[in-house]
Amino acid sequence: MDNQMNIEHNQDIVSAQITKILKSRIFLKTEHGKTIVVEYPRKQRKNHQAKQLFTQILKDIRHHHLWIPVNQRTNQILQYDWLS
Repeated sequence: MDNQMNIEHNQDIVSAQITKILKSRIFLKTEHGKTIVVEYPRKQRKNHQAKQLFTQILKDIRHHHLWIPVNQRTNQILQYDWLS
């Protein structure tokens, strides 16, 4: 089974919208109204320039009300081409 089918059948993966960005935390709300708090990835926390770019991308995603994939069990945003 390929990764795409694994993702589609994984109930831990949900769609969420960014509601708030504070320091190194991202607050998201799922389609069912659950709030998920995600820490910035380590890579972005350590590199100031990477953090600024990542933050701008997150702000653009929030501004346009885009839904992004989040693992609600591990509280992590899933990185695919749109976030690379």
